[in-house]
Amino acid sequence: MVDLVLPGFEEMNSGFKPLARGALWARIITRKVMQLSSAQREMLCEIAHSAYLEIRQLAEAEKSEQAFELAAVFHELLDDVWNEDFSFPEFRADLLSKYQLKYPGPKAKNFVVLIDRIIAMGEEGRAET
Repeated sequence: MVDLVLPGFEEMNSGFKPLARGALWARIITRKVMQLSSAQREMLCEIAHSAYLEIRQLAEAEKSEQAFELAAVFHELLDDVWNEDFSFPEFRADLLSKYQLKYPGPKAKNFVVLIDRIIAMGEEGRAET
């Protein structure tokens, strides 16, 4: 099985972890298309980008526990969103709301509000059909 890693990453980090194993990578690239509209996918990318920036800022501020928890929430989102039974409202309730309640600080981006926008976009799309 082949590990997929960023070039130069091994030299920068002793104790590195591979990004994905061959079997996992094959599962990722053969999944069905997400059941999201173009606008929802675009907003999801913007939210994920904001989360990654916040994770970096948390790490720089030595808030590793919070950075880890936010990374775990978005790892679950970006993995589960491909499943046919994925539900943004369930993701919001089961994972994201718990994170946001634990870390409500003024500097933290309110990801619950952003996910609510994606949910509303989906409801608008269903109303139009």
